[in-house]
Amino acid sequence: GFKVEPTKRGAADIESGGTAQGKAAGYQFNSVGAQAEKLVAQLSMFGDEERYCSFITVVCAFDGENTIYEQAEAQVSLMVAEESKMLISISTAMAQMGQRLQKEQQLRQNDFTTLKAQKEDMSKYKGGIRLREMVLKEGKVLPNQILDVSSFMNSMIDVDLMWDAAEELAARFVTMRPTKILTVATSGLILAIPMGKILQVPVVYARKERSVVMSDTFAVGYSSKTSGANKELLVDKRHIDEDDRVLLVDDFLSSGAAQEALMRITGQANATPVGVAVLLEKAYESGRMFLSGYDCQVHSLVRVLDVNDGAINVAQDDDDLDELE
Repeated sequence: GFKVEPTKRGAADIESGGTAQGKAAGYQFNSVGAQAEKLVAQLSMFGDEERYCSFITVVCAFDGENTIYEQAEAQVSLMVAEESKMLISISTAMAQMGQRLQKEQQLRQNDFTTLKAQKEDMSKYKGGIRLREMVLKEGKVLPNQILDVSSFMNSMIDVDLMWDAAEELAARFVTMRPTKILTVATSGLILAIPMGKILQVPVVYARKERSVVMSDTFAVGYSSKTSGANKELLVDKRHIDEDDRVLLVDDFLSSGAAQEALMRITGQANATPVGVAVLLEKAYESGRMFLSGYDCQVHSLVRVLDVNDGAINVAQDDDDLDELE
């Protein structure tokens, strides 16, 4: 609330709502707003330095059973009164309420560093949260349980989303000290390139057809569930060697065939695989189990539990995955 005290000769002339007549009257408002600022501007022109106004704050706490009120008042000279001065009464009332709750309800106030740490901790998961929202909003289920996410990570790429996803996944593997990222062209590049930028390592991609500049290659075959055909992956031998620590990156983990093929290429180069990072995992398929023999960490941002009846069901936490397993 806000009130202006009357001058001595207008003390008997207090009216609520700011409708009093004359500059000597008192005024009172239930809230601080444009009408209060206008009044202060008009009255301050008369130069009465001894006249003051009050900012009043009342705060309430309700725990479901009990209601607690605290009130604070800040008196300010009319000559320097402005809206920002109400922060004095607000902060005082909040401090009083905090002390009272701490004493009577044994509640503790979160300090600024705790709140900041909580906010920073949540920001680590921004990529996964955003990707989960997009899958539920834009994803579609096609025949043969094919998940269509082409509107943001295939035919059209949401580059901001991919950057957030790359930041989160890169943070999970930075301690593994990868020296190369290996992916499959072209779908895996949407995640591999920003992860390479973040981790500051080169990105190598396996081709499905031989290029004229590829004279000597690592080559492995695998079966693609999406196309239903047997395919071959090729990587130039000049791009991976035995000293490399290789992080495998892809858009999807379903059967695990493509990632296992990349594992075999890494093995042909006598390099060390340090993990598998994917955007989306079909947790109802066998991909994770298929890769378990390689003793590498597998991290996915979003795990799809099922796509029954055309509805996409994603894991919200680890409990969902425990039930599935």
